[in-house]
Amino acid sequence: MKDYFKMKLWGVSFYKPLFKEELKNVLSTTNEENLVNVLIYCYNKYSDMHPEVLEEVFSEYRRELNKAI
Repeated sequence: MKDYFKMKLWGVSFYKPLFKEELKNVLSTTNEENLVNVLIYCYNKYSDMHPEVLEEVFSEYRRELNKAI
């Protein structure tokens, strides 16, 4: 996962709606191979702060994640 994406997510992590939109932007620009890396990073870093956002956003990408695994 690129450091740029990590910085952007961290920068908006204090505000749930912005975090959700930025996470969607990150995922839309990430290729299938990196989806798993993004998922792991986000759950490790933000599962305490925004578990419902992670579940909602990543549920939209389950098909792609299953292909990548």
